[in-house]
Amino acid sequence: MAREVTYQSQVNPAQPAGLPQAGAGAFGAAIGGALGDVGGALARADQLDRQNRADSEASTAALKMAEAQLKVSQQRDAARANPLPGAAGHAEVMAGDFDAAMQGIADGVTDRRVQRSVAEQIAARRAAFVGGENMWATAKAVEMNVENLRQTGEQWSAFALTSADPNAASIAHRAIDDMVDGQQNIGEFREPVRRELHQRVASGDIQRKQDQSPKALIAAIDAGAYNDLFDGTQLARFRDGAQVEINRAAAAARAEAAAQKALRREQLATLRAQLEAGAGTPQDWEKYGEGVAAIGDTSQAVTARARAAEMRAAAQWKGASLQVMDERVSALTAKRDRTGLSTQEAAELKGITRERSEAVTRLNGQGGALSQYLYATGKTLERLNPDDAGAMQRRAQLAAAAASMYNRGTVEPITETELPMFRDMFAAGPAGKLRALETIRRFGDARAVAGAARQVAGSDDGDFRIAVMLPPQVARDVLLGPDKLKTQPGVLNAKEAARVLSTYYGSAVRQVGGGYDADVLKAATQFYASRMIDGGETTWDPGRFAEAIETVLGRTRSANGTIRGGVARTQQGLVIVPPDRTPETLMQTFARAGEPDYRAAAGGRAPRWGDGSAMTRGQLRTLLPTYRGNGRYGFRGRDGRLIPNDQGGVYEVDIYKLPAR
Repeated sequence: MAREVTYQSQVNPAQPAGLPQAGAGAFGAAIGGALGDVGGALARADQLDRQNRADSEASTAALKMAEAQLKVSQQRDAARANPLPGAAGHAEVMAGDFDAAMQGIADGVTDRRVQRSVAEQIAARRAAFVGGENMWATAKAVEMNVENLRQTGEQWSAFALTSADPNAASIAHRAIDDMVDGQQNIGEFREPVRRELHQRVASGDIQRKQDQSPKALIAAIDAGAYNDLFDGTQLARFRDGAQVEINRAAAAARAEAAAQKALRREQLATLRAQLEAGAGTPQDWEKYGEGVAAIGDTSQAVTARARAAEMRAAAQWKGASLQVMDERVSALTAKRDRTGLSTQEAAELKGITRERSEAVTRLNGQGGALSQYLYATGKTLERLNPDDAGAMQRRAQLAAAAASMYNRGTVEPITETELPMFRDMFAAGPAGKLRALETIRRFGDARAVAGAARQVAGSDDGDFRIAVMLPPQVARDVLLGPDKLKTQPGVLNAKEAARVLSTYYGSAVRQVGGGYDADVLKAATQFYASRMIDGGETTWDPGRFAEAIETVLGRTRSANGTIRGGVARTQQGLVIVPPDRTPETLMQTFARAGEPDYRAAAGGRAPRWGDGSAMTRGQLRTLLPTYRGNGRYGFRGRDGRLIPNDQGGVYEVDIYKLPAR
């Protein structure tokens, strides 16, 4: 605060004087000095009074100014906490609030020097306060503009991803440059935001190309189209993703082509299945590897990358038959033992070995060939409705085609999740078994019916597996036989029944394997008991029992006397006949089929003698066809042994793949 200039004496200091002398002059000088001292004291008192008043006014104004400053600071904090978009008008509002808060600060101040000081302080504080709010508002406006640019960039990225326009990405990049260049106040944010938005558009363009044409994406990456926006690691990841899509599509196409060929061979009408969830992708393994690497588990990360490489290398083998995979494994193993494998070949060997193991697991499950087919083609299965005969027949056709594709001897049309529905029926006593039998028959295809019966009954209840292939009334008698036999047990001689089967039909039924001879004995016993007791008989009749055996082997006689099923009697021995063939047509089929027909019906296998030497078609014709179940036949020589194939297994042909003559 400015201070007042104090009173100064106007009397000059006296000159040194000698000894005082009496006189009027000396007396007057003393009176004048005293009067001067009184005037100075009065002036100093007046000056102190004015200074005290100025100090009081200044301190009061300072207090008001501090209170006003606190108030306007609180208003500023509230305004900053809830600003308009881009802090529009913030500085102007704050300037008004400052001016309003400072109103009346100088009220009551009379000292001009204090008035000037207060005005100067208010002006300085206003300049600092309003200037700071201007800077804050400008920063918020820039922040809003940058965020608006980002949101607009997201829209252009979506446009590049979804637009049908082939030039969508170029259009979006130009729009982003125009948009960023048109901003005047984003300063240092301009180029970082521009790059960020271009990367977003490029990401959308990459995703669209990967979805629509992965080959085009690889070409664009190789041509350097994205080099300015992404580093080498990112580009490699994009390229790998596109290559995986190409491999997957090619594998699915090959599997689909094979499936279509099998379906045509089986005269299928349609395929009603869709893609089933697979066992993961290389990208899944890479993401897992990145995750474990981030927590320091480097060994797991290495394993994950190796699995991704194996899966990528083995993608082309997805859905291949076990035979094809075995051939490739053998070739790679042989090369490894001779000269060693490249990194790619080693990854392929591991991948295909794992693929084969997983395929075996699927194939060995309930409905295994169906599961493998769905995995290979990516299709899903039509819901199985037992009350819809059309759906049941379509399922049987698909299951038969899948079994053919993967060279499975049994057609299994029921999946693991569907099986409980059928087993619940089966477990509900004789009536439940009859209902299950009637439901399974709706599959239509004999192989599918037989396979479904084995799935439902399991390894027990062989009489059910036999009954399901028989005419309805015969099947009913088989299933009701046990209860009837309890009422008249003397009608059966169990020991003699076993002897009749073994003596007259044993050589044929034993070769089927899987306890088929015991199943036939059980079914024949129950059918025999039902018919004998219903006819009022009470004693054992071996002739009637022999007839019962042939009946449960599928022998039927039509109204015109044509016999189907049962057995064909040849010079070499008995041959079990499928229920839809006559003995004559069955043997004619074997006799007239050519070598290419046999190779196709045997899944590409060729017959061999016991010593491994090749067998001609003429030599094969001299052997006894031997039923092996599910429409498949092997061949026995005079020694009673089944001949092998060129891979060391039993040589078998599917009768339904040999041309009917």
